Amino acid sequence: MLSRLNKKIILLCSVEAPFWSDALPKVTRLHIKSALGISPTTMIKWEMGGEVRDVSLHRAFRIMGETVSKRQSIAKDARADILKKIEELHIAIFDNDTSVYAFGDLLGFDKTQSQKAIDQEVFKKIPVFRDIYYEDSPRDRSMVQKHFDAFGGCYHVYLERGERTFRSVLRVRYPLHLKTLWTIRAKLNLPKYVNTIGKQKPFFEYDGFLSIKSDRIFWMFEERDNLNADFFHMITERPDLLEGGGMAEGKYLTTQRGRDASIIAARMLLERREIESAAEIEEFMASGMALIEEPFDTVLKKVTGDISTT
Repeated sequence: MLSRLNKKIILLCSVEAPFWSDALPKVTRLHIKSALGISPTTMIKWEMGGEVRDVSLHRAFRIMGETVSKRQSIAKDARADILKKIEELHIAIFDNDTSVYAFGDLLGFDKTQSQKAIDQEVFKKIPVFRDIYYEDSPRDRSMVQKHFDAFGGCYHVYLERGERTFRSVLRVRYPLHLKTLWTIRAKLNLPKYVNTIGKQKPFFEYDGFLSIKSDRIFWMFEERDNLNADFFHMITERPDLLEGGGMAEGKYLTTQRGRDASIIAARMLLERREIESAAEIEEFMASGMALIEEPFDTVLKKVTGDISTT
C-alpha cells in the first residue's frame, strides 16, 4: 500500500501538475527529474511505494529552488512567487496533517485530477482481472464512454446483514486511461458497525472497478489504506435494462470483520441518486450511509415504493 508521502510524491512528479508549467520552461518527466536532482530509478521507486529518506527529499526541494532561482527568462516577481510555492510544498509534503488532496491543490490540481494522477501510477501494473479493461481502440474508447455515461454517478447500496440493513454509498467516478488500456473507476464506502476513535472515519473505504456484461454488472472492490485489506464483490442486474433504470437487485460477497473472517453472502439493492455538483457528491459519499435497524425485506419494500415510507 502507498503511504500518504508516496502519494504526494506521485502528484509532485506528475507532468500534469499546473505548478510545473510555471516553474520549468518545458515539462516532461525528464525535466521534472532534473529539477529535483533525482535519478529515474529513484523517482519510480518513490512513486511505487518505496522508502523515502527525509534527507533525500529535503535535498530535492533545495535543488528545485536552486533550479528556479537560476531561471532568468521569467520576471522577478513571478520567480519569487514560484519560490514561495516551493517552500509551501516543502512544508506540506512532510506535514502529516496536510492531506494528499490539499497537497494536490497546492500544485494546482483539483480533487478529481489528483485522484486520476495517483490512479494512473498505482494501476500502471495491470492486475490479473483482465475483463475490467477496454482496449485503446476507437471501438473500445467509444464503449467505455458509453458505459460511463450509462452508469457513472452516485448510488445508495442497501446490504442485507442479518436482521439489519446497511446503507452504503457508491460512486462510479470516471473512465481511467492506463497506458494502452481503459477501465472505469469506482469507490464504495461502507458504514462502520464498531465505535471509531479520534479522527477515524466512521466508514470503510474501498476502491474498485466494474465489468459490464450483457445483462449483469460485476463490481470488484479492495479496501483502501489497509495492509490487511478486505475485499467486497457484487453482482447486480443492469439498471439501464430495467424499467425506470434507477434500481437493480443483486448479491454481494465479503468477509466478516474479526479473526475468523467469516464469509458473508447476501442480497443487496442498488439505487441510483441524481447528484451532480462536486460539493453534493462529496457530502453524499461522506454522510449518505446508515445502519438501519430493519430487515432487508422491509427496507426493500420501502425503497422500491411497495409500501409507504412514512
